[in-house]
Amino acid sequence: MFTRVLVPLDGSALAQGAVPYALALADADDGLLTLFQAVPPLHVTWDYNVPYDAAIEADRLTSAEKCLGAIAQRLREAPRQIETQAAVGDPADEILAYTERMEQDLIVMATHGYGGILHWAFGSVARRVLTAATVPMLIVRPKEPPAQPGRPAPIRNILVPLDGSKRAEAVLPLVRDLAPALGAQVTLVRIVAVPPPGYVVVPNLASPPAPTRTATGEAWMSVEAYLQQVSADLASAGVTVTSLMPAGQAAAELLDLLRDGGYDLVPMTTHGRTGNKRWRMGSVAERLVEASHTPVLLLRSPGTPTSAHRDKE
Repeated sequence: MFTRVLVPLDGSALAQGAVPYALALADADDGLLTLFQAVPPLHVTWDYNVPYDAAIEADRLTSAEKCLGAIAQRLREAPRQIETQAAVGDPADEILAYTERMEQDLIVMATHGYGGILHWAFGSVARRVLTAATVPMLIVRPKEPPAQPGRPAPIRNILVPLDGSKRAEAVLPLVRDLAPALGAQVTLVRIVAVPPPGYVVVPNLASPPAPTRTATGEAWMSVEAYLQQVSADLASAGVTVTSLMPAGQAAAELLDLLRDGGYDLVPMTTHGRTGNKRWRMGSVAERLVEASHTPVLLLRSPGTPTSAHRDKE
């Protein structure tokens, strides 16, 4: 699972909404949690015409280190391992460089944290990190600062979207390990696509359609049989699992489930890659991140390692 977890912060209380989830995942595997803050250079936060002042920049770095130290002190309790690291530089670049250099397994990051002149919002720092990261990323979209940032977030209900593809199933080994460690139950969901408006389907019950094959050559099963098989595989590993198969459009149905179902985490793979070692979100994952407050754990698509460990390419 995750033995090195990185939490980028920006000095704001709202960005600390990522911390309880990072604690939950790090504690599940006795992992090392690193609190990280990048202090933007003066020419970014100020005007390019302002003379560079090393003393001011050093003071800002020291301030960030003290802030991280205070947060770490509140989080430390045996046997939890907490470290802090501050750096001067572009936040996204520094997060990615530290992740690679220190071989982090997971980045846990809030999508909306406002601190000082700059802000982190989905589409800026978080998006840049996600686009170029070589490890999985948990994206948290907090409504407000955490009431108890030092307490691990309760993750008791995990929703796992599937579509029958090997790409989507790449998340299952992680779910198989993570759910028992968290004491969580799993709900598998596969959306049954609704035909477009004006399209009429006339079933022929006497002659059911022959199974077709996916692009990967795997035979399609019925949705129910497919979910039963995946559920059985997870149950054999000690996971408590149920399944759903609502009809509709994938993103809309998943958002409805997240609004009404009381789920605490959505692990899923992303779609496609953007160059060597890079990956991007698919439309469904992006909709969930932008429109839901349920944390989304994104793993890279097939073609790269599917475990929670860093890419060795």
